[in-house]
Amino acid sequence: MDGREAHGGEPCGDGGGGEARAERRAPTAEERQTLRAYSGWGGLSIEGAASRFPEGFPVPEARGLIHEYYTPSKVAAEIARIVQSRLDTLPDEEGVIHALEPSAGIGRMLSAFSGSGFNELVWHAAEWSDLSGRMLHALYPELDLYQGPFERWIRERGPTWNSRLSLIVSNPPYGARGAALAEDPDREYREKRAYAYFLRRGLDLLAPTGLGVYLIPSGFLTANTVEMRSLREQVLKRHHLAAAFRLPSVKPGGREALFPGAMLVTDLLLFRARGGELSAVDAGDRGILDGHYFQEFPRHILGRELGQDAGDDDQTKKPRYGYQVEGEFSRLPRFEERPICADCRIIPLQATGGAKAPRAGVTRQIQDDTAGLPDELAAAVNLGVRVDRYLALVAAGNAEEPAQLWSELHEALRAWVSRYGNPAAHAALQKIVQRGTTGAERFVSAFTKTGTLIQGLLTAPPRPAPRYTGRLDDVAAQAELLYRRARALTVADLWSFHESSAARSTARVLRRVLAAGWCLDGESWTDLVPASAYYTGDLWPKHDRAQLRAKRGAHPTRTCPPRWSRRRRRSRRAGCWRPSRRPSSTTSTASARARAGCRST
Repeated sequence: MDGREAHGGEPCGDGGGGEARAERRAPTAEERQTLRAYSGWGGLSIEGAASRFPEGFPVPEARGLIHEYYTPSKVAAEIARIVQSRLDTLPDEEGVIHALEPSAGIGRMLSAFSGSGFNELVWHAAEWSDLSGRMLHALYPELDLYQGPFERWIRERGPTWNSRLSLIVSNPPYGARGAALAEDPDREYREKRAYAYFLRRGLDLLAPTGLGVYLIPSGFLTANTVEMRSLREQVLKRHHLAAAFRLPSVKPGGREALFPGAMLVTDLLLFRARGGELSAVDAGDRGILDGHYFQEFPRHILGRELGQDAGDDDQTKKPRYGYQVEGEFSRLPRFEERPICADCRIIPLQATGGAKAPRAGVTRQIQDDTAGLPDELAAAVNLGVRVDRYLALVAAGNAEEPAQLWSELHEALRAWVSRYGNPAAHAALQKIVQRGTTGAERFVSAFTKTGTLIQGLLTAPPRPAPRYTGRLDDVAAQAELLYRRARALTVADLWSFHESSAARSTARVLRRVLAAGWCLDGESWTDLVPASAYYTGDLWPKHDRAQLRAKRGAHPTRTCPPRWSRRRRRSRRAGCWRPSRRPSSTTSTASARARAGCRST
């Protein structure tokens, strides 16, 4: 179903289950079908539909625009089929197989794993989105559902399930991690990409020989960057890649193949937990470590490759070289799992999955039992815990985590007031405050008597100044730090930051940073841009500025290193790469860029 069709017309109450919820009854079969048709907000516009939300409708979170690409039902059905034939190979607890879906959405995976043949499965699930969580609860009221981020599930329930889970099935979020990053107390898992966190953290909860099935961006298996190779190494040392398949992203004719509104190139991966860690990647996995899995198993690419695979794993951007996999998905082919090393020495892991003792004076661990509380009170208690953690970090002078936590905490606090009113006037909330429920006390203290946020939560904390611990004369490292901090950099900014180093002049600083692969750009020719950003996006304006600069006497080759296209015979010097011809007035910018071969190498 196309995502726009699922959201077209008037939104139907609480996801189609609003009447059932109001009447305190289970949804009818028709209402359940309506709920299952919901496809998430990935790639759509919340603002465009906001005026049509009924009163009381839980407004979708902005992060859903990036993360909410729910698993296509036909893919979920195929995952269930191949897992069903392997259930007898999974560890169990007295005949019960415990399974986890850490980003459950509205339960596409759970639906596929229901019915005959799956009776021994007991599911546990986490879902952060309030809207999706409500729908999921309406569809599966008996489900052990945790409504909150996976990081918080790890903190609160990880110790219970560490090394006990037999199966994990996940289509995790694909974008950058947000405020929840700091909720997992184990700093070993501070991954920047959400899917990388879900992959590592989830797999490490499995019992030995347990099975993990993940649908993630294709860059994990084939990107050749140092970062991706390191991520593969971390995973492969603890888990065996049993099989992988690259799914179609585009149909013949140009329409998206699987995800409504998006041509995402994704891989379906099956892992077996080793039950510990290897001291080094197994010799049989070296090709996978090097990014060559599909060279060894070319038939596991389920379609025809278009463009060049650049190992993209950021699904919020278009593939750099137009890479797509063209085909129609119907079913997964028959396959045998790759043999696992039987003689490898496994080093036992230290217990993971739960909270470590906090550093004294930084964060007080507040555990409040919310069992039996109505939704609004349970949400208030949980938010109070987050408020306490945030304010404790601010008071301790933490330079980074408060800035990461504030945005979504601020949004969640305002959403509670918008839905349930002034906390000071909420009688039921005041009762549990009087009973001494710490989370509720912290929550109420976050607001003034009029229901507005206190000053410490009303505005974002100041962004920490970038800290540099490298060599004083390493201009390239300093430029990278400054650019990463603000996504913009000028020569003056770099010189100001660099003044205490050994360089004697701005000219020397500039020569060093250009020699390290940076480019000059901007109308005043003072903007510094890394080559990876310079050679992407809207390239013609950059070309024009470089041309103009060259005409004024500054040779383009002195502003950026040479770049060469492997695809066609054309030179591209510095910021002045040259297309074979200037587009005519009737030629679209997009087609001109395509002919020009605008790409980074």
